[in-house]
Amino acid sequence: MGLFGKEQKKDPKEQVQEWTRALNKQSRGLDRQIRSIEREEAKVKRSLKDAAKQGHKDVCTTLAKEIVRSRKAKNRIYASKAQINSAGIMEEMVEDTFESLEDQDELEDAAQEEVDQVLSELTAGALANVPSAVTDDLPEAAGATAISDESDEEEAEDMQRRLEALRS
Repeated sequence: MGLFGKEQKKDPKEQVQEWTRALNKQSRGLDRQIRSIEREEAKVKRSLKDAAKQGHKDVCTTLAKEIVRSRKAKNRIYASKAQINSAGIMEEMVEDTFESLEDQDELEDAAQEEVDQVLSELTAGALANVPSAVTDDLPEAAGATAISDESDEEEAEDMQRRLEALRS
């Protein structure tokens, strides 16, 4: 227990591992139940065959109903196990996502190399001479700088006049 009764948050990887262990434990438990049901079903089948040899029809129908129930129970357990396995797959996907987030920089570098290689192949190396990013500023026209310099001077003079007007 953490400070002020709050639980300390677990690392996401630890949570995924904990969930995976719990899912695996549940899956093994379901497998044990299925094997147990199959053993009981085999016993019931032997009893049914013995009852059939002795001619006990009512006992045979009761045992046959028991076999049907055991098969339904097995199918329900298989459905539960399938849901657990799909949850396990989801946990694996979450774990893979965490791992992929860690390797994101490496993937981006590898992807950029592949992109450069494809561009080089498709353009027959024509893009190799072009810079990867334009960093230079656009050259200003000579007239545009003169106009902006004049307007800057006019704005500065206008501000000076306003400042003096406020002081007086």
